Amino acid sequence: MTIWPIEITTIPVKIAEQISSAIMTGEYTSGYRLPAEKELAKMFCVSQPSVKEALKKLSTAGLITTHPCGWTVVLSPKS
Repeated sequence: MTIWPIEITTIPVKIAEQISSAIMTGEYTSGYRLPAEKELAKMFCVSQPSVKEALKKLSTAGLITTHPCGWTVVLSPKS
């Protein structure tokens, strides 16, 4: 019997994966303004802190940026 490691992922990781996938497939293009954190939390049926953590991950990956006025904008994906 072959045993595979069990991958434990968190809610923020799953959110980041979905948004990242939408960026990579072109559903969200460069310059697209993402909904507010509160709206994203409602869309994903999760808490705002989970969304905030997911957006931090995407920002660190260079996929999004947050403007001083609070907008979150998609950047060009780095292929």
